[in-house]
Amino acid sequence: MALTSYQIGTATTEMSYVEDLLTNTVSYGLAPRGMAVHPYSYYHEASSGREYGDGYPYTQWEFDGLGASDKAALDAYLSTNQSAQLYIRTRKEDGSYALYEAIMHRPKQRDEGRYEGGIWQGVIYRFTMLIEQEEEEE
Repeated sequence: MALTSYQIGTATTEMSYVEDLLTNTVSYGLAPRGMAVHPYSYYHEASSGREYGDGYPYTQWEFDGLGASDKAALDAYLSTNQSAQLYIRTRKEDGSYALYEAIMHRPKQRDEGRYEGGIWQGVIYRFTMLIEQEEEEE
C-alpha cells in the first residue's frame, strides 16, 4: 500500500500508485517530491505593479534517485514521444490530492539529473495543461 496518493495512468480507471511502480531497491516505495499544483503557467507584472496569472495549472514530480528500471517504468507512459496526455493524482496547495488530466513531459537533459552508479539522480517530470477531473463518489 502506498504511503502517499501520487498516481499515474492512461485512463482514470487504470491508475497506479507511483510508489508501487518503483521496484528498484534504490527507489523502492519512494514517492516523488511533488510540488503543489501551481494555478498558472505564467505570471505577468503590469505597469501598475500588480501581478496577473495566465495559462493552465502545472506541477512537477522530482525524484532524488531512480534506478534505471524505475525511470524506464515512468518513461513508458510517454512511449517514444516527448510528451503524452494522461491522468495523474497529485498534491494541491491545501495538501489534499486531486485527479487531473495532464500532459506529461519527458525530462529534458537539464531535468534528467545525472546517471551515476546505475542510478538517475535528481530526475524531474513536468506536468502541464492540468485540468481537474470530477471524481465519482464510491
